[in-house]
Order: sequence, then C-alpha cells, then structure tokens
Amino acid sequence: HFLSARLLASWFAFTAENPDCCRSDGSFKKKTHEFVGLRFPEISADFLQKMHKALLNLSLFRKKEFGRETLFEPDFAKWKSFALLAPLSRASYIAAAFCLADCSSAPYGVPRDELQKTAVLVRDFLLLMPRDGLSRQNAQRLLFLLKERQGEFPQKENRFRRLLRENYAAASAGSSESDETLTIESLTGALILFGLLQGSAAGKKRTGKNRDETIEVFTVNSELYAPFSLRGSDGTGSELLDNSISINAGFSITVLKELPLSVFIELASCTELESCTVVASFRITKAASLRAFAGGAKPEGIESLLKKTASHELPQNLLFSLREWYALYSSGSLFKGYVLQVADDKRVLVENNPSLAPHIRIMLSPGVYLLDFLNDDEAFETIRKSGLEFIGGLKNPESGIEPLPFERLDTAARFSGGTDGLDVLFAKKSTNTDSVKNDEFW
Repeated sequence: HFLSARLLASWFAFTAENPDCCRSDGSFKKKTHEFVGLRFPEISADFLQKMHKALLNLSLFRKKEFGRETLFEPDFAKWKSFALLAPLSRASYIAAAFCLADCSSAPYGVPRDELQKTAVLVRDFLLLMPRDGLSRQNAQRLLFLLKERQGEFPQKENRFRRLLRENYAAASAGSSESDETLTIESLTGALILFGLLQGSAAGKKRTGKNRDETIEVFTVNSELYAPFSLRGSDGTGSELLDNSISINAGFSITVLKELPLSVFIELASCTELESCTVVASFRITKAASLRAFAGGAKPEGIESLLKKTASHELPQNLLFSLREWYALYSSGSLFKGYVLQVADDKRVLVENNPSLAPHIRIMLSPGVYLLDFLNDDEAFETIRKSGLEFIGGLKNPESGIEPLPFERLDTAARFSGGTDGLDVLFAKKSTNTDSVKNDEFW
C-alpha cells in the first residue's frame, strides 16, 4: 500500500463520517473493522489502523470525550495545511510519527522537535537512495550514518521529558534490544510498510561464503515525486483538474484520476466515502455538507470546485440541494465562547485592532462579537495587548439568586440536648448558677 492522496482523502472522509471509529487509545472498535472492510476492500484493517495511529500522532484529529464515548474528529484546518506539503514531506512525517510512537526513546508521545528531526532524517534518506536501490541491510546502514550525522537523537530533552524517559527505561530494564537498533529498524520497517520503499525482484549477492545469498533490493517509490500543487501551463492548474471527476444524478462522485491532496480534501470535506479501490467514490450528502458548512465552506465554493473538476455539467438538483442545505444550516446556530459587546462608536476600534480582530469568530449583531478565546487568561492577555481599556474585565450577569443570610447567634438553637449538654463541655459539676453564667456566652 502507498500513502496516496486518494487514500488519505478517503480516510479523511471516512473518519469525518465515523468519528467514533476508535477507542480512547486510538485502536479500532469491532464495528470499525467491518466498516473498513466494506469501504476499503483492497486494504487491510491492520494497515489502516497503523496509518490512523500515525495521523493521530500528527495531531490531525481533535479528541473529544462525551461521557464514555470518545470521538476523533478531523481537524480541517490542519489537514489543509498538511495537504500543502509535497508528497515526499507528507510521507516522511507519517513514517516518522508512526515509528516514534512505538520507539522506546519516545514512550510518552511524539514531541514536535523529535517528530520534525525524524521526518527530516527520513526525507534525506529517501533523497540519497541510489536509483538502482539498496538491500535492506545497506538501507539500514545508510539510515544509521545519516542519523549519526544529525547528531544526538532524540534532541536535547528538558527535565520533565528526561524523567519520563528514565522512568520508562527503569521499567523496561530487561529488554535485550537497544533503543538505537530499535529506532533504525522501526524507521526502515515504517518506510516499507507505508510504501515509501518498494521491494523489487530478488537478486544474488556473490561475496564471501554466501556466494548465492538471495537478497531483495528496495527502491524509492516514484509516486513520492508526483505533482502536488496546481501549476499548469496556464498558471491556474486547470489542466490538472479538467475531467477529474464524474457526478451522477444521485450525487455520487467518481474520481477518475489522482488529484493533489489539497483538492482532494476540499472535495472529501463535503462528501461521504462510498469506496476506495483503484478509484475513489464519494457521495455528496446533507450530513457531510452541513459539516463542511460548519468548517466555513459556502455553496458557491463547493459549486466552483465541482465545476472545475467535473467532466460534464453539474446536475441542477445538486446545486439546488446545496443552497437548500446551507439555508437550513444558517437558520440556527449554537455557539460556545466569549461575547464582546461595545458601543457603536467603538466598533471600528475593535474590528481594526491587530490583537483583538483575529479572535473575532463572528459578528452576532452590530457591536456584538463572538470571540474564540480558549480561556480567561487568553482573553485577559489579548485585551491587555489590544490597549482598549474601555473593555475592562470579564463581566458576568448576576445570577438573581439571593444569598442565604447568616443566622443570628442569639436566636440560633443550642445543643440539641438543651443546657444540659454544657456539662459535657465543662469539667465541673453543673449548678443553676453555672447555667446562668454560661448563658452569657450565648
């Protein structure tokens, strides 16, 4: 299998439709194995599980928990950013994320600096691979030399990371394999697993005693150098998009040729996956379109993309449905966040403020803005940087619930046992005179 744009976009659409496909640890649920068998008949569930694990480690999904249910929703903005990378860089990141998750040098996750350094290592290795290929053993040697050239790996750790690593090392002291050997083998295995390296016909190695030793030669997958951006001869990239998809009256889309991942993701964001084989098939549905609208898409944008890629004129009922679904989506909205209300004469100051304006998610009404602050600290800091002193601090409306008054001590009930209970507190015999004196403290 190979990490093609078709496969990645298909997986994006599948997980958007099935955000509950995994358990909290990222492993597939039982029903997911059935679903992927229907949607990806030519790809094993084990391969998709490993690919998904790598994508999770790249933070391309948002983890949400609702009681016992765990959801992994694709982060559309991060996927768009990821799609702009060259195929070689994308594949390098995925292979690095996968092997680092299993590598004993990173048992606590995939730190960003380690991930980037390992991805650079993989990319450089693939660029330096000779055209006629290398045996697996020689490929590992080249990988080892590049790793040594990079310097200490992983990168310098902070104290917290070092403590976690040392604790893990103490717990697994009985392991017979060294971290370094495991890392090199994991990297090589990931490159072969995800199709970055392809094994060719076996050859014969005639050296030393093993004159007739059979070896397998690995070469770099040529698809890693496929076009990934829209740069046609006319400068618009239309040559790469023309006649790319076919749309029928039932809103089913068949992708006829490989597209850049950036275009594929835009297409998959408003569709649900039907199947991913030699070609990918999607269907534009109401649920998928509503998800796309929530991500910022508009019917005009979807229509424009379909017109650029379709091999024929778009069905009119499809265009009508997109507008009808967007009208439904726009008829009601549920928001969560911070609301800023200002007077009319202060609107220009807020909307043009370089610190505050980027946090405006939507204008609910003139002078009323929904802001995307994550917490109170971010809100206070941004307002401070904005210099708009008239905003002040966070204002919460009064709850309207009157606080309970303090009970007057002179009217409060005494011990449930009456004044006789005082005998327990004072280590002397109670008398009538004592009872009267004790009343003075109440």
